[in-house]
Amino acid sequence: MLALYLGFYFLYVLISFFNGFYPLMVFEANIIYQVMHIFYPFITLNGNIIGNLVLAGEYSSFAVSIDELCLGWFPMAGFASMILALPRIGRKKIAKSLLIGIPVLFVANLLRVIVVFFAAAFWGIDGFNFFHLFVVKVDLLLLIVAMFLICVKWVIGKPALLESLKAFSEEKEQRKRAESQHD
Repeated sequence: MLALYLGFYFLYVLISFFNGFYPLMVFEANIIYQVMHIFYPFITLNGNIIGNLVLAGEYSSFAVSIDELCLGWFPMAGFASMILALPRIGRKKIAKSLLIGIPVLFVANLLRVIVVFFAAAFWGIDGFNFFHLFVVKVDLLLLIVAMFLICVKWVIGKPALLESLKAFSEEKEQRKRAESQHD
């Protein structure tokens, strides 16, 4: 699983190097702006920067840049790594799990960023920092685990998972025996 996650991380670095996430950052900033604009009509949007934000009930010059880390790339890569790391699961079940989990995590990430903005609006910069650094990260981590368990239970199925783990265990034992014979 670590190798898969590192592969996703390498892909992230490569895309970031060429600024390939910028269209997604603008897309996410626009969605967040549209939601926040309903409640705070004087906020501004310039590319991926949401400005004139409300802090503790007052408009301010505070602005937030939606960057590649705000896209929820790492939670989605973590979830995908967990699903792809399951041995001997059919491609259809893996694809279905990813097609369910990734959009749910994307929407949850959007809600995460919106919650951080509302925390800033109600409690100021301290609320922003507390929610940004602690609260919503734990929630997203729990959602990753929950989505994995949901996909295992309802998409992959217990019999397929047990068969997969059994086959993986047998392969591991065969490798150990082969290594011990070479020694």
